[in-house]
Amino acid sequence: MTIKTKETRNNFKKLLWENGFTILDAKTLEELADYFDVTTRTIRRWIKDDRAPKQVIEKLNNKSKQLNKHWDGFRIMKDKILTPNGYEFSVNEIKTLSIKIALLKANIK
Repeated sequence: MTIKTKETRNNFKKLLWENGFTILDAKTLEELADYFDVTTRTIRRWIKDDRAPKQVIEKLNNKSKQLNKHWDGFRIMKDKILTPNGYEFSVNEIKTLSIKIALLKANIK
């Protein structure tokens, strides 16, 4: 993604928060850099200045519209879902969830 546009203050930090990026540690900065195809240094600058290019803001806005309010605080990163309370679930863990629930139900009866 080549990003060359005029940047104006656009509440970038608030948008990150609304999209589930509540902890901006080194791992999250790397994930954001991968997502936007920029360096972590660029992400830090956008956060510091509280602004990012228009395409980045639009991408974040589109991402937040993909999930309804029941999913507030959840994040999808590469092959994992991160929950608001800090748990991570891989794709395989989610795929096997229905089997695990069925086994639990069978043991209860």
